[in-house]
Amino acid sequence: MAVTLASICRIPALSAFALPTATCPGQAVQLGLLVTGNGSGYTGQWQSSPDGITWTDVVGATASNLSVTPTVTTLYRYRATCGTSTTPSNSVTVTVTTPRATLAYSAASYCRTGTSGVPTATPAGGTFSAPAGLSLNATTGEINLATSTAGTYTVSYTSSGPCPATATAAITVVQPGATLAYGAASYCRSGSSSAPTATPAGGTFSAPAGLVVNASTGVLDLAASTAGTYTVSYTSGGQCPATATSTVTVVQPVAILTYGNSTYCRVGSSAPPAAAPAGGTFSAPAGLVVNASTGVLDLAASVAGTYTVTYTSGGQCPATATFPVLIKSDALPTFPNVLTPNGDGINDELRLRFPYPADVAGFRLQVFNRWGRSVFETGSPTQGWTSGSSSAGLYYYVVEYLDCANRRQYYKGWVEVMK
Repeated sequence: MAVTLASICRIPALSAFALPTATCPGQAVQLGLLVTGNGSGYTGQWQSSPDGITWTDVVGATASNLSVTPTVTTLYRYRATCGTSTTPSNSVTVTVTTPRATLAYSAASYCRTGTSGVPTATPAGGTFSAPAGLSLNATTGEINLATSTAGTYTVSYTSSGPCPATATAAITVVQPGATLAYGAASYCRSGSSSAPTATPAGGTFSAPAGLVVNASTGVLDLAASTAGTYTVSYTSGGQCPATATSTVTVVQPVAILTYGNSTYCRVGSSAPPAAAPAGGTFSAPAGLVVNASTGVLDLAASVAGTYTVTYTSGGQCPATATFPVLIKSDALPTFPNVLTPNGDGINDELRLRFPYPADVAGFRLQVFNRWGRSVFETGSPTQGWTSGSSSAGLYYYVVEYLDCANRRQYYKGWVEVMK
């Protein structure tokens, strides 16, 4: 006896289910069927739908069990077919939750001396993490800036729940820092300073009373400042202010020159003078020979007279000092040997002619006749013997004195009186 297809094909009651019914994108979901009653000879096909209206066969999915990995919320059913008759099972919805997390701090950078506050993170209940160097509260996300190391970090926030997600935020921890450097450590009041190097830019400059500084540029008004040593401060602006200092000395141009004596005899050399600051040069008018480097006077090579020695200091802040010097003569007097007291102004008297009479001391002149009797005596180098009532003839004289070097000089000579 022949058997028809319809007599051997029977579709039982089918109930589809999914485990789990809620998942995260990419996670596996097991689909299955609960079969009630007897069935035979039928075929089946799993179908999916985004909305329960439009159904699409799942390729190759004919068995009663199926593993799927939906990325969005999807409906599934199993369609049984007997010949031309089809019967779908109930549909099951697999809800796919898209993982989402957000993380936002109130600023992108923080000063190590400040506070970060608690960030905004959703959904709540997750955990925070960061690389080594950034001290972070794993529960609240607050940053302990004081114990963190300056640098840029990526903070991560991972939400909790069945579908965790991670959000990140870049955070920079700034070390308060400022630098200040002038081109020199000291400046002359007659000079000028250039703008210093100061970082970060945009800060303000200040200095104690006595030093005039431009608060915006840091340039020093040296002419308006008082000589002395000062500490200039630079305070940076912005989010993370810091202060740097630099020591600056304002120098008053001053030079000092002092010789051991103001009067010298034209013998030998002088001792080096006291001159400050060291390293300058010495000069003097013509007639006075001075060593330009040491200031030592070459007295023997100089001409008697009054001079002014000038010392010009070197270095950053040159200045000039002067010192008056008198050079006394050590020249021997002129000794005449003929006396013609006739009033013509020529050899009218016996007087020793010193170039500089004031340069001698303890002067004594004695004149004797040929019998050794004293006929004239004086203690003044400017007074001479005119022979007076003495007769013509040969006379003898003795002269003694202390020269400018305090050396005793003694001379004897003769002079002929002609009348």
